[in-house]
Amino acid sequence: MSGRNTAWSPRTGLVYQPIERISLYATYAKSFRPQIGTTFDSSPYQPTRGELMETGIRFTNPSQRYVSTVSAFQIKQTNVLTADPVHSGYSIAVGEQRSKGIESNNTFQLTRDWNIIAGYAYDTPQVTRDNTIPVGNILAGAPRHTGNFWTHYTLSNGGLKGLGVGVGVFGSARRFGDTNNTYLTPGYARGHEPVLFTRAVRCKPSQR
Repeated sequence: MSGRNTAWSPRTGLVYQPIERISLYATYAKSFRPQIGTTFDSSPYQPTRGELMETGIRFTNPSQRYVSTVSAFQIKQTNVLTADPVHSGYSIAVGEQRSKGIESNNTFQLTRDWNIIAGYAYDTPQVTRDNTIPVGNILAGAPRHTGNFWTHYTLSNGGLKGLGVGVGVFGSARRFGDTNNTYLTPGYARGHEPVLFTRAVRCKPSQR
């Protein structure tokens, strides 16, 4: 059986700057994703629909060497597949999942050559409607805490101008291994090996 799904996926945002160094923003968006398969009566599944709401603040210090963004978000998905309570072995698209959390990203320019980037996110991705999974359970494979740290140093003077090196680490807290939340997988930290890179430098034209 063939089918056709259409949807309107708007995206809008608003930015307000009360003073030069502070910006307040808000974002709203909808998404649409078709699903493969059919129900017991051979009807195609309704597409999964998503809704994003986010608001945050961006701060820059007077010297512009420190930039920080803190945001709060909510992502909701509807028409998630869940077990058909009447026909065993089939699914229906009536489930719902919601993710709420906060996120922070920060950039520090310690010197002209040395920069640090650090971020942290707290997320609670939960089941909010389902025929088999208890409401309130955390989604499988989704950690509540994640963080990252990256630093790089780039030479701004001398014969090696533009040459730099960077290193970083990413960390994740424990996460549930299944949607029934019966067991946890351990958290981990993954380091980024030092990376050498070059930044393009514009050369002045020669004078003749």
